[in-house]
Amino acid sequence: MLKNIGLIAFIIKISPILLKFFKSAKVIKIALASGSMLAYSYLFTWEFAVILLGAIVFHEYGHITGMKKCGIKTKGIYLIPFLGGAAVPSHSFRNRTEEVYVSLMGPWYGLILLVPFLVYGVIFESSLAIGLASFMALLNLFNLIPINPLDGGRVIKSIAFSLNSNFGIIILSLGIAGAAYLVYLFEIWVLLIVIIIGSIELFFEVMNRRKLIVDVNYNMSTRHIFSYSIIYIVTVLIFIGVIYFTADYPGADLALKLIKDDA
Repeated sequence: MLKNIGLIAFIIKISPILLKFFKSAKVIKIALASGSMLAYSYLFTWEFAVILLGAIVFHEYGHITGMKKCGIKTKGIYLIPFLGGAAVPSHSFRNRTEEVYVSLMGPWYGLILLVPFLVYGVIFESSLAIGLASFMALLNLFNLIPINPLDGGRVIKSIAFSLNSNFGIIILSLGIAGAAYLVYLFEIWVLLIVIIIGSIELFFEVMNRRKLIVDVNYNMSTRHIFSYSIIYIVTVLIFIGVIYFTADYPGADLALKLIKDDA
């Protein structure tokens, strides 16, 4: 009995320390990263899990770099098992131009990462290197799908709302409907999370619509709308081009096979 009382007293004494430990951002990041490694190792192999997590981290680091260049403090990168990762800012974007720039920085970093693999694979005829480049292109192309809150969805959302708030609401709604259709058609269950987050953001966009209309500095200028629209389209075409270019190499057509199997 006395031993039990002593143990209970000890637990009570250290509980604030344990609570603080488990609330630590570093502990949460390590736990999520470990969970992601286990999850992808279970789905694939541990070697492929390492490659996948490396590609995700590099992509998210692009977002972090974009935030820092915009003067936005960050809380770091959080890897989410089965869902990828998230670069978390300390506060919301000050305008839609910042949101578009930061959204595109992830795919741009993904492009930077795949180029050495692609060049090495072509020069030394390495199917493995070209296959990895193809996979990275597919991963970043998926993020550029115009469904909020994916990177492409954030770009299209910001452009649409900058043109007209009603048009923005229609675009966001169509994106959610499109995601729901993909879930129904191809059973891409991860998109359910996208639908939930997109629906929440749509709600807040509707609630803040009048306030944002008054704040003329929040929306993108005509010049930014035009330039970022072109940049978004070119970025998408580059990744599609990489996927189809690598399909000509034996054993390196992973991404194209995935697209054809789902079609």
